[in-house]
Amino acid sequence: ALYEAKSQKANRPHWWRCHGSLCEGGFEQPSLYLPSELDAYGPKASDLLIQIQDHLQHVGAQFVREFYAEVHQRREPSAILGHLSAEEYAHLQDKQMEHLRQLLSPATSESQHQAQAAQLGQVHALIGLDASEMILAMQDYTSLVHRAIQSLPWRSDRRTELMGVIGERLKREMHWELQGMRQIEQARQSVLANLDSMAEDWSRKQEGSLIAMALQALLRHLHGLRGAAYGEADAHGQISPVAEAGVVEIYLSDLSQSGVALTFDPQNPQVGQSSTVRAWVTGQIATVPNYATVDTLADVAPIARKHGIRSAA
Repeated sequence: ALYEAKSQKANRPHWWRCHGSLCEGGFEQPSLYLPSELDAYGPKASDLLIQIQDHLQHVGAQFVREFYAEVHQRREPSAILGHLSAEEYAHLQDKQMEHLRQLLSPATSESQHQAQAAQLGQVHALIGLDASEMILAMQDYTSLVHRAIQSLPWRSDRRTELMGVIGERLKREMHWELQGMRQIEQARQSVLANLDSMAEDWSRKQEGSLIAMALQALLRHLHGLRGAAYGEADAHGQISPVAEAGVVEIYLSDLSQSGVALTFDPQNPQVGQSSTVRAWVTGQIATVPNYATVDTLADVAPIARKHGIRSAA
């Protein structure tokens, strides 16, 4: 009997066997599962993920609350979130719930996941989130996912398999997000080099407007940029664009038709709030992080939103 048992050991999933009733009920077999052996987007992974969809619906809202509670503990991401209006913050939480569902959906393919994660990484870079902060947020995210999975009434070997699938997807999520963030940074560095080359070329030929060409280059190469303009003030304090690109011309036209003017007139409610006016007065970079949260720009915000503009510098 011993020799017969040994002859079959190469085909066994475990190095040991239990006897009779010990294998039934709550007795859990230790798993020899290696996460790298399982395709995180294959049929077996899908079967596991299908079984947790109801559980995700149940714990999803708490997951999102706890995730943002962790994020708010750090200064940089907390400052970014602080620029959101109440409606925008609620929308962000809804999108986070949607992201969790997509990440753990049995229908999500590897190519879909890569595209979504890269786009999310680009968004994070555009709002000014540092890569190190994104990694810390992913660590929080992973810990919370692990905690949610641990609450499943499953055998430990099945939970280990499931966490192998989810862990692999999370690793790829972080990798692809970082790739998306690098793409934005590379585009920024590229446009700076292009501007230097453009200026050298223009100094030799003296053809066209260097400022206009520079603005067009910014618009072509920088993601998230809706428009760019260079303006000067006349003798009456009225600011007029000398060159513009993107939606600036129609945006300024809509502002003018709504009675909003870029001027240094003390009666102008935008004085001290408009980034354009503040930059002109101080000679320093000025920004409006979010039109929706500046009370004195309440008449500007809907017009800016109409043209896809949420902030300005």
